[in-house]
Amino acid sequence: MVSVVIPTYNASRYLDAQLRALRAQTVKDLDILVIDSSSSDETVDITKQHAIQTVIIPKEKFDHGGTRTLAGKTRSVGDILVYLTQDALPVVSAGEIWRVLDKRLFKSL
Repeated sequence: MVSVVIPTYNASRYLDAQLRALRAQTVKDLDILVIDSSSSDETVDITKQHAIQTVIIPKEKFDHGGTRTLAGKTRSVGDILVYLTQDALPVVSAGEIWRVLDKRLFKSL
């Protein structure tokens, strides 16, 4: 099993697409954990819609490395831990990777 840990704060802009992309991966045995820093937007509602395990911490307690490490040690169950930022959008296929790269590479030419 792969555990994915995503620390969030007001991530509603990205989170739905990120969770959908994670569910579309070829690795189907995913344990997704969101550590939310008391968001004031719809972040927690989105995690509930996706039935994602969510831990809410006070905003003042957030610490990038410490929060991820704590989540990985205490809440994740996978043999492999993957840490994502809230705006990291996993690519679904190799074709998608090339489409994104082409746009970025040729945009500057």
